[in-house]
Amino acid sequence: MRSVLHSDDDLEPITVIDVPEWMMAIIRNGGVAKLDVMETLSPYYEVGSNPVQSVSFREVYIFGERLRRNGREYWMLITRNEELALLLKNTYLPGQVGDLAKQRKEAFIKGILAAISGGD
Repeated sequence: MRSVLHSDDDLEPITVIDVPEWMMAIIRNGGVAKLDVMETLSPYYEVGSNPVQSVSFREVYIFGERLRRNGREYWMLITRNEELALLLKNTYLPGQVGDLAKQRKEAFIKGILAAISGGD
């Protein structure tokens, strides 16, 4: 389910995320859901002959506020972890998907034509 994630301070929209139904059930029941954010802590380093990159996980905690309007119930998703929430994998709203697909198609065609023509 696509949902807009809002800041707890001022309800400012932060990002659009895809929330699984099981996680929405936790939020609807008054719980707090947790999404992991992977952070890279250091550049690559060598262990023996294998390059390794140090990685850490931090959490974005999400809770919900129920909103009733015109006889329907909606859920606003809210977090206090605004900066970390910007690192979550975002998704697009239905109205944005068509334009995004068109842009990707145009970029692909331009890339193919540039490769065929030698980059001119």
